[in-house]
Amino acid sequence: MVMDSSNKYSKHPQRNYLLLLLLFVWAVVVAFVVMQYFREKAFKIALLDSSLQQVNLIVSEGLREGDEVEGLFARSCKLYPALRVTVMDSLGNVTYDSSADITQATNHSTRPEVIEAMKNGQGNTVRRLSESMRQDYFYSALQRDSFIIRSALPYNINLDKDLNVTHAFLWLISGLTILVSIFACVMFQRILKIDEELQYERRRVLYEEQQNVRIKKQLTGSINHELKTPVSAISGCLETLIHNPDMGKDMREDFILQSYNHTQRLSKLLTDISIINRMDEALDIIDRDDISLNKLIHEVIEERVYSSQTQQIPIKIENMDNVSLQMKGNAMLLRAVFRNLIDNATNYS
Repeated sequence: MVMDSSNKYSKHPQRNYLLLLLLFVWAVVVAFVVMQYFREKAFKIALLDSSLQQVNLIVSEGLREGDEVEGLFARSCKLYPALRVTVMDSLGNVTYDSSADITQATNHSTRPEVIEAMKNGQGNTVRRLSESMRQDYFYSALQRDSFIIRSALPYNINLDKDLNVTHAFLWLISGLTILVSIFACVMFQRILKIDEELQYERRRVLYEEQQNVRIKKQLTGSINHELKTPVSAISGCLETLIHNPDMGKDMREDFILQSYNHTQRLSKLLTDISIINRMDEALDIIDRDDISLNKLIHEVIEERVYSSQTQQIPIKIENMDNVSLQMKGNAMLLRAVFRNLIDNATNYS
């Protein structure tokens, strides 16, 4: 048998809600992780740029006071041994470079960090290939007065590691999200199972209520129909007695006996109606015990054998001695059922 997955999800729309919720949670987590990744990387870049800008500021203050560039560079190298410092005029022409020959240097006004420094006062480029050194550098540029000072560090393995984001936090967030998702799925399955059990119990109770109503209607209809028979019989017997005062004693006693028997039957029918009403109003008051139907049916038959209605009609039981009919129910109500069956059989046979 092939199960249609669409039917499965349409039968349990809660699964769709859980899936949408998990997708939403994962979307939020991914957005947070991506944002945190770029935020931390931007923070590290800003931190390194701030350190190099401090070098640029020291050099610019020294140039303003008339110090030699070489001395300023030597002092700055104590902080960063691999540091490269370049000094330019306001037009981008190189006047000093600690690592390259300035006679071979071209105008630097088109460099991204220099353009940004001319526009905003300072700028940086995370990774760019140096045309003169043929090596990648991290650049930080600062414009002060008529000078543009640019410091740079080689973009090597150590620098790349310093600028990269620590993945431990990201893995922690992802792991926690996976655990929460698994926990949510497990709890959802348990809730769904409990809900299915409750739904099954509701359907079972509803079915039992509908069955009780149906049975009550059937029994009430049958009893109302059967009420007409004894009432009509009693009425006929009494009418015959009234209109035949000279009737013989034996015949009169026979009519009286028939009236009495029909009265007893009518009383039993009224008792059955009362029992049915009690079943409908309060099922809890009906006791249920372990019952042997074999024994119960034999007892009912023994009772009916001595009834005047069944004395002329033999009652025979077949195929019951070798079968054990055990059940849980109310003995009084079951006896009423079999009494009615026997009475109907004897009345209409």
